[in-house]
Amino acid sequence: MESVFILSGETGEALVEHQCAGSRHGASAGASCVENLWQEILRTEGLSLGGGAKSETYQNKTKEEVPTVIALPQCYVFHVRSDPLIFGCSTQREVPPLKALEFLSHLVDVCVEYFGQELTEDEIKDNACTIYQLLDEMLDGGVPFLTETNILKEMIAPPRLLTRMANALRIGSQVSETLPDSAASNIPWRRSNPRYANNEIYVDMIEELDVTIDQSGMLSNIGIYGQVMANCKLSGVPDLQIKFKNPQLLEECRFHPSVRYLKYASERIVSFVPPDGGFKLMSYKINSQAARSVQKTIIPFYVKPQITYTKESGRISIMAGIKGENGKIPEQVSIKIPLPSTTTTCDISSTVGSVEVKKGTGTAIWRIGKLKRDRPACLNATIACTNATSESPTFEVSFQLQGQALSGLEVDSMEVSNVKYKPYKGVRYITRSGFFQIRT
Repeated sequence: MESVFILSGETGEALVEHQCAGSRHGASAGASCVENLWQEILRTEGLSLGGGAKSETYQNKTKEEVPTVIALPQCYVFHVRSDPLIFGCSTQREVPPLKALEFLSHLVDVCVEYFGQELTEDEIKDNACTIYQLLDEMLDGGVPFLTETNILKEMIAPPRLLTRMANALRIGSQVSETLPDSAASNIPWRRSNPRYANNEIYVDMIEELDVTIDQSGMLSNIGIYGQVMANCKLSGVPDLQIKFKNPQLLEECRFHPSVRYLKYASERIVSFVPPDGGFKLMSYKINSQAARSVQKTIIPFYVKPQITYTKESGRISIMAGIKGENGKIPEQVSIKIPLPSTTTTCDISSTVGSVEVKKGTGTAIWRIGKLKRDRPACLNATIACTNATSESPTFEVSFQLQGQALSGLEVDSMEVSNVKYKPYKGVRYITRSGFFQIRT
């Protein structure tokens, strides 16, 4: 890679542009690649090239329409999106595409770890100095070198109020004057000899449910994707083994570099020396046959929309509630309601939660929160519009279930060896919505 950049997803402004050591092209050529990428994005999405910011048409375009790898006359450009930002890099050399895209995805994760879950343009601008320092450490001559977040934090302090004040006054430096302890360790992702008063490790099994429910209420498409997040605070150099009750459910697994893949391939045991602190241990997909069996399992809530349109008006009614008596109660429930493109006025009332109408995108967001078992949540909307009879809107639902993995995947045991103490171990299960749609 010869340059790495972060763009505004709305205007194409280059918020950060880093030229790697040994780059074949200079700053002007890098800027040209950035400009060409933005023009290609606008052209592919069918937007106006002269307007600068994106029009409303962008809201109706899918992100997949723009290829993540674009061949330009002078270079190849790779990019990934993390709305409202675009992370990209360019090269004139032959580079494996997945290597570049994996680095960009990891750069997004590092930025989230440093600056918080909500990455914004202002956040990137305010912390541009830290991002340049991170890129200097993460890349060596354009080749990914040091990407472990825990080690980066030892070398470059995360921004805090005092750090930002010191930077503004040019007092001191964020970069450590000494190498981290891991530099002396033969395990590059772990400090040489960490010590904790309370030794503990927590594992979160997080699954996302992609579902499409057709007009008859049947599941026409389903996919379950998961990740295992861990937070390790163990002294010394522990060796962990995680066994699943039903490992046959897993496919397309991706592991942290610490995992011994050959052992997993032969015994289906996740064996590793953990990094110090929080990290993503693995990601996976539930195989298709097991995912389809979820259709026979009761998803513990329902959403029933009813729509009536005439030439001059429309009415939308939605009812959401709990199925059964013993299922988990979903939390953080919200429903995205598409409004007709010709809507002039909209009167919405709900028995639970709050409703926000976003005129710019032609949608309304009904934030319900936690559903109640004793009574369903109801919404009624009266719309003044013209010629909406031909529209068949699709509703998007988001939710979270604590303490349950709908796929049925469970941790059977978690063993810690090579230590003399008895650590505390905990596993938590979370299911949340991914691409959850209800068609009408």
